Amino acid sequence: MIIDISYYNPIKDWDLVKNAVDGIIIRMGYSGYASGKCVLDNKWRLYSAAALEKGIPRGAYFFPQSVNITEAEREADFIYNELKDCSLPLGIWLDSEIADTKNKSGRADKLNKATRTQMLLIIIKKLRTYGLTCGIYASASWFISNLDMSKLQDVPLWVAQWNSTLTFKYPAQLWQYSDNGSIPGIIGRVDLDKFVKEEKVPDPELDAAVDVIACRVIKGDFGYGHDNRMLKIYELIRLRVNDILK
Repeated sequence: MIIDISYYNPIKDWDLVKNAVDGIIIRMGYSGYASGKCVLDNKWRLYSAAALEKGIPRGAYFFPQSVNITEAEREADFIYNELKDCSLPLGIWLDSEIADTKNKSGRADKLNKATRTQMLLIIIKKLRTYGLTCGIYASASWFISNLDMSKLQDVPLWVAQWNSTLTFKYPAQLWQYSDNGSIPGIIGRVDLDKFVKEEKVPDPELDAAVDVIACRVIKGDFGYGHDNRMLKIYELIRLRVNDILK
């Protein structure tokens, strides 16, 4: 089980949290919904350091509010400068949601679908130039109603759908399945997430071949060291492919 938290989730006992979760995604920061100024979540560095100390795998998310190219690039730079030296196996995510659900007064709340998608992609593409992979978080309905999914085919998705079954029709890496979790060591309710398992198509022939290679790796037939084994196995397969194609 993975949880996502921010300043609004007080943590009183990190040892209890460590024993209850498999990972934690922490809000790194946000852009002000009125000013657009990039700021860190008040608990980001504290929570991030505590998770690292306890050996809890981390991820980070940021709430953007850019309405033009300059602002989107500034948000990307802000994210990069804070996260460039962090180990984040659970990823970096942009929270694409409305800032003011009642009045829609957030500076990006009234963007149309095309512009909102464009702003997110500017951030994602600039982070890629820095060597960071970034995905998008939103509810299932938000993805469909407020983002151009045809533009997001190579972007990791983290979808919120508070059901017992995920029915989102697009491929997602992470699924936020509840906003009502209870985690020992954390005061109040917590969002709960998990990785989406891809259905494996049965392939007995391939499975048998992989089993043979795995057993020979264990025996040391391909030498030792990951890179050395990988090169030898690849070369073996390459030569066999060439023989078949002659």
